[in-house]
Amino acid sequence: MEKEPRRQGRPTREEAAEIADRVLTQARAVFCEQGVAGASMDDIAVASGVTKHTIYRRYPSKMALVDAVVERDLRQLTDAIDAVARDSDAVSALRETALRYFRFSIDPADASFASFLLAEAAYSEEMRDNLKRWNELYLAPMIALVETAQREGRMAAGPPRKWCVLLADLISGVNRLHRISEPDIFFGDTAERFFEERWQIFGQAAGLQGDGGLAEILTEPFVLGGAG
Repeated sequence: MEKEPRRQGRPTREEAAEIADRVLTQARAVFCEQGVAGASMDDIAVASGVTKHTIYRRYPSKMALVDAVVERDLRQLTDAIDAVARDSDAVSALRETALRYFRFSIDPADASFASFLLAEAAYSEEMRDNLKRWNELYLAPMIALVETAQREGRMAAGPPRKWCVLLADLISGVNRLHRISEPDIFFGDTAERFFEERWQIFGQAAGLQGDGGLAEILTEPFVLGGAG
């Protein structure tokens, strides 16, 4: 890809926005293909058609660029979720939110990107801190919807965040299944069935379709390793 043409003066606001969007898009593609550790800023500059100086002027480090890429992903998801929530009741919006997160998680490029982020976190404290922050941003829209559903009496009691962690765990298991034994989970109606089964399990536990089931368990503190 050719480098951006030299020009006199500063880029317009529209040009700057286009460059930033292009850099984030191409950086994401490079990260998905090479991993965070394997990708270089030179690779990203070439893919983006800009100079490395242009990237560093906006993002002072590779980790800052990763952060910007992930936050854009989350912002795009949140914008779509907000649009759904405005036109739906809380439970329907929660289901649609979970479905959108599920579809995001089964996209092969997205799954690859997430795997690289987790691998980097194994030896990077900065990445671990970022993952914690991104996870809270990821959970925030679901937490708000759970709180609304509980206020309306349409969902069992219990800490909203714990309910959302449970739901996120149920739908994100598809990535593990894909890696170890069931590659077809990404295709056709298999993925939709996977989601629907997990949503039904969550709904029964949360009292969305009757008995609250696990509500009492979720009000207790999490204990790692079981009772001692």
